[in-house]
Amino acid sequence: MSPEAAKQFLPSRPRSVSPSDVASGLRPLTLLYDALLATMKDEAERMLVIFSEPQKAAQLLLQRMFAEQVTPALERLLEPRVPESSGDSASSSSEDEQAVKEVSSEVQHIWLVSAMEAFSRTLNLISSIEKVAVGGNLEMGMIRDTLFTSFLADYPEPELHWLHLKAVDEGSRKESGGTQKLSASLASRLIQYNSEALRRASLLAGTAPSVQAAAIRMLFHGKGPFVPVPGCLLELLARLIIDGVEYSLETCAIKDPRAEAKAEMQAELRARAMMAQQVAEMRAQAKEQGLPLPEMPPRIITKAISRQVADGFVSSRIAGVFEAVSTAVEVSAMLQSHYKDEVVSLLAPRSIAELSTCHSGLQLLVRAVEESALMTLTHCVDAFIMQTELMLMFEQKAEEFGPHPNSPPQLDTPTSACLLVTAMLAAMHKAAAKHLESSNLSSFLLEMGSRLHGVMQNHMKQFSFNVNGALRWRNDLSEYLDCINTFHLPTLTELFSNLLTLTGVLLVAPESLVVLVNGTLRLSHSEAITYVRLRQDFPTAKIEGQSLEQMFAQELALK
Repeated sequence: MSPEAAKQFLPSRPRSVSPSDVASGLRPLTLLYDALLATMKDEAERMLVIFSEPQKAAQLLLQRMFAEQVTPALERLLEPRVPESSGDSASSSSEDEQAVKEVSSEVQHIWLVSAMEAFSRTLNLISSIEKVAVGGNLEMGMIRDTLFTSFLADYPEPELHWLHLKAVDEGSRKESGGTQKLSASLASRLIQYNSEALRRASLLAGTAPSVQAAAIRMLFHGKGPFVPVPGCLLELLARLIIDGVEYSLETCAIKDPRAEAKAEMQAELRARAMMAQQVAEMRAQAKEQGLPLPEMPPRIITKAISRQVADGFVSSRIAGVFEAVSTAVEVSAMLQSHYKDEVVSLLAPRSIAELSTCHSGLQLLVRAVEESALMTLTHCVDAFIMQTELMLMFEQKAEEFGPHPNSPPQLDTPTSACLLVTAMLAAMHKAAAKHLESSNLSSFLLEMGSRLHGVMQNHMKQFSFNVNGALRWRNDLSEYLDCINTFHLPTLTELFSNLLTLTGVLLVAPESLVVLVNGTLRLSHSEAITYVRLRQDFPTAKIEGQSLEQMFAQELALK
């Protein structure tokens, strides 16, 4: 619809379309059609008396009535003249353009609804005239087919334009960053707009099934998979999902989790350096004054504190991404339901080829959503792993696994690092279970657990263990295993169970190592020596006069 045509609505039309708005605009057309039908009934009776060929006379009368009265009435309704402006033309033009821009989607909607109602009422008029016509069998088909040609020559472009304008209107609610939060309610509204347009297309696109099918395909799919058409549903939802996932990644700041973890690490180092400097200054002052020297207070980590840290991280950095993935899957399901309920029912009787095209486009989008979900969840795993490595780096102390031999092993509570990581793992599981459906949830948990297993293997290799330290490490691994068991994924349970069993290498007496490696663990000696070297007694322990290094090297040579 042109801006000139839109201007007639600006002074009096409300911003939302109601049935009364359309009825008010169509009232003159309704009155005209009632008068024409009454005239045709009266003239039909006279023609039987006056004319020798009343049917031809009726045909000529109808052609003149439609040409002189119906066509001008439709022109006034659908292509109204622009009233002349008064006052400053430049200022008036600017104000008109701004007003048209502000209500353009509503004006476009009024035009489309009015066109559909006018078309429907015109068809009803033609049907009623055929019933009262003299002798029947009037040639109304040509009148019907050509009457709206000038108004709907570019259909369904007006529908696509309206759909695009509605999407722009919805996009005006974007956040200040310029991206659109993914919303199932927004997607539902876009699908409802498309349903409305599809219903009009079955009437306004013409009488030929192939033309109707092409219009329906344009509204749902566009011109093709690599030819996006503004306003078509697949394009709108694809953009909504992409923008929504981007928004969640940006607001949760995990697009580059490695950089984020590095930044947090640097911030933590700066904070600790400042605290150390303050303590040093306080010690210097205390020494001058002969007071007891203060020490840097230890940072005590409890389960409650660990849960608080984990919940804060997940709620601020992860939960929004899970929600976006869940919504993307929900939107995909809504789209597939819309295709099944609306598009298939409209296209199947008209064109199997167009239906196949729409199905192909739908499948492309569904696969893209699935791939996007997996990629986004991988970002979440990356963020979790980086945060885990950060906590292990700062909180795990070497003396926890190599305490004084006379110190009793602290097995009543896990290490601070373990408390933080297990709390983080539990918080991630809880958030994922809340937002993700079963297949995505299982994939996510399996990926997160597998990568955590790799982190724990590498983490173990950073320390040297005496027996008491090994007991504490085994206690930590038991905590990790208990947390992993809540995932109910046998693969992960087996991985962490094997890692727990591997601590036997650090606990048994030196003379029992070969039996353990060859029997229970069934490790190759080249793999076992990696873990045997983590024993504090590795350089000094002897078995029949041989060091552990020599013993395992000898076993390798024999093999």
